[in-house]
Amino acid sequence: MSARPLFIPLKARHFDAFKSGEKTVEFRAWGPRWNVGTCPVGREVILSRGYGKADRLRGVVIGYEEGKACTLSPQHQADVLNCYGLTDIIICAIHIEIQEAA
Repeated sequence: MSARPLFIPLKARHFDAFKSGEKTVEFRAWGPRWNVGTCPVGREVILSRGYGKADRLRGVVIGYEEGKACTLSPQHQADVLNCYGLTDIIICAIHIEIQEAA
């Protein structure tokens, strides 16, 4: 039995970047919800613009990495700082390949 698709709600600008192909990696703070066990390579993903059902993309996890946010590029560090308020945290980089609109 396979796991249910991983549901990832996104802000509009991040959703649009995935939809256009500009974005392929989602960063989340490491923890019980976001870790190597919950984001294994091959797991199906549903990306959603917010929590609504109108705009969704279906994809698959094609890579996963963990590391300190302070080692990311300056732009990604700024995004982490904006979202979490600090960069001294462990971040999961979930590499996603979009397959179709859900």
